[in-house]
Amino acid sequence: MEVRPVQREDFEPLLLFCDLMRRESPAYREATVDPDKLRQLGEAMLAQPDRICGLVAIQEGRLIGMLAGFVSAPYFGPGCLASDLAVFVKPDRRGGVAAAALIGRFEAWARERGAQAVQLGITTGVHQERTAALYQRLGFEPFGIVCRKRLTGGT
Repeated sequence: MEVRPVQREDFEPLLLFCDLMRRESPAYREATVDPDKLRQLGEAMLAQPDRICGLVAIQEGRLIGMLAGFVSAPYFGPGCLASDLAVFVKPDRRGGVAAAALIGRFEAWARERGAQAVQLGITTGVHQERTAALYQRLGFEPFGIVCRKRLTGGT
């Protein structure tokens, strides 16, 4: 298995991945995937590799996982934190090394950019306990809680 930065030729397969992730997620199942917005994110990854990270896991020539993340200063002062936008491994490839390899590469990317911490969230509602256990095995500690309230009539 290979983990490498996103390339432009990955954009179309990643659109399918994003839709697969959305359909699997009870939290985002009703959301709309905007291909143009995702292509813009992909272009930003290529144009700003020191600020936005896009990684793919490839096995036997096929895309099996992805990670998108970014670095930013905390809103309250100086420093640098890395956070994920999405971590996803195809359901039939879970339980292997893809997620750990993607996260390890993201950590290295964050460290190279001076991040003092890496934060990974679990907001899809899919296998939350298993995912948290993986993150903890990789040295992450749980902190905080994300609460969500659906609003009707909102955009």
